[in-house]
Amino acid sequence: MSESVSWLLDSPHTAIDESRWQHLTQLLCQLFKASACAIVQYQFGDAKILTLKQPKNVGLTLGAAESIDNLKQRLANTELPEEGIWQQGLIEFPLNWPGGSPFGAVLLVCDKLPPNIDSGRTLAEPMLSLIESELTLFRQASRLERMSLQDESTQMLNDNGFNLMAPRQLNLSRRLGSHAGLVVMENGTQYDAEESQEKLRALAQVVFENLREADVAARIGEQIVLLAFVDSEANLDSLVTRLHKQFSRKLEDQRVMTGHKFFTPDSHLELAPMLAEVRDELDKTRSRLYPKPQSSDEAQTPPEA
Repeated sequence: MSESVSWLLDSPHTAIDESRWQHLTQLLCQLFKASACAIVQYQFGDAKILTLKQPKNVGLTLGAAESIDNLKQRLANTELPEEGIWQQGLIEFPLNWPGGSPFGAVLLVCDKLPPNIDSGRTLAEPMLSLIESELTLFRQASRLERMSLQDESTQMLNDNGFNLMAPRQLNLSRRLGSHAGLVVMENGTQYDAEESQEKLRALAQVVFENLREADVAARIGEQIVLLAFVDSEANLDSLVTRLHKQFSRKLEDQRVMTGHKFFTPDSHLELAPMLAEVRDELDKTRSRLYPKPQSSDEAQTPPEA
């Protein structure tokens, strides 16, 4: 995961207690006697309302997204004065990711200056800290997940991620009657260690560009593995042909070798033996392109009767 994420509560995560966030929203609304209170996430100039308490309808909708500027302009009342944190009827408490980068804010719409606003701000601080502590837990958990499932060099799944995701997709496709194809790719051109990693990243990028939504790709060792779901064996052959054309066009100095195999829905093979069969196909390709030189002893030894 990069430092920017999708809208936070679109996908539930154990590090974020959504019901607690909603409860804090209600408490803050009561504390400042607000017409509305919302936890809002900011991202790429837009704001999305993640939680909402709205005793008075001020035009907010849970889950709605709009530009940050438009949202604040709609909620502010230019006829009201500015006093401390109360700015034309709007109070904004910034929320940050760990490290200080902006996450969003708690927005409170107050038609009049809240009573005891300074003491209210003091009481609000532990609630804001609790929200930010969960953002810290979320970021840490996300990084651990990425470290354990994603290959840092290519940003593809690693072997752990592939062994977790691919069997699920394979079982689902079999229940739906879909055919599957496995493709294993590796560089046939020899490079030194540092350049080898660079070339593998380039290979992975080409595969990424041709990846469809249901397909699963991973870096396993020095190979790229693609589990693709196709309508027929001819479709798999076409996919491999298309990949080779892309390799030739975008990886001019690399000689990419592939092995692939087609599996019908009634195949009961697990993923590991399927992968072993495809690697056998890759070995045949490697042997054909790079035959081992025959030793002098082998050449002089007559075959046995």
